[in-house]
Amino acid sequence: MKNLQNKNNDPRRNLASVSRLLEESDVQDMIEEFSRTAVLEAIQEVLDRYRSHLKTGETSPGIGEIVTKAHEMLRGIEAESLRHVVNATGIILHTGLGRAVLPRRAVDALAGQSRCCNMQIDLETGKRGKRNCMTEYLLTKITGAEAAMVVNNNASAVLLALTALAKK
Repeated sequence: MKNLQNKNNDPRRNLASVSRLLEESDVQDMIEEFSRTAVLEAIQEVLDRYRSHLKTGETSPGIGEIVTKAHEMLRGIEAESLRHVVNATGIILHTGLGRAVLPRRAVDALAGQSRCCNMQIDLETGKRGKRNCMTEYLLTKITGAEAAMVVNNNASAVLLALTALAKK
């Protein structure tokens, strides 16, 4: 008899279901703002937390409280997302702020390359070409160097420079 009474007093039984919560207009607004997947995950996470912390005799949270907690969770996640900031640190290439800012022309040029391109295919022969040919051409023209290569980090640049110097 005691087990039956404990089951009846279990506040987790009174928690709103996920499907019931998804019918709420506030939740529908959250879906518009975030996404159905994100809202669904937040609701499930909030309900899981309540299920693990509610004790016999405690009062179950109402729908409004559950929705508010899910919304707070989504706002917290959003606060951690990338956003525009002003680099007022005095450090030009700040690793914590995304390093160097690309000029608008560069961003537009990259956006124009959102499909397949001939990066490493010789269009005349159809065979594998040089990936570095255009950057090498431009850099040798600008600097007067015999050859050039672009790498994406300092370690690569140092390794290439040391390798080139060590050969002579």
